[in-house]
Amino acid sequence: MRDESIPENLIIIGDDGSGDKLCFKINNGKMDDKIYIWYHADDEMEEISPSLKEFIMETIQEDDVF
Repeated sequence: MRDESIPENLIIIGDDGSGDKLCFKINNGKMDDKIYIWYHADDEMEEISPSLKEFIMETIQEDDVF
């Protein structure tokens, strides 16, 4: 079941553990490549990466996984 407080034009792909959501945004029926974070407390959204690939690479580099 979808949380009704989340805008309908967002596709949730993750959660940061505090209620904020990682998501793709739908514009004119098409999914944007950018990754956004939706802040649940104030219903604001911020672009955090230009693509899923870039997001994964940034995360790997930050966590120094490999």
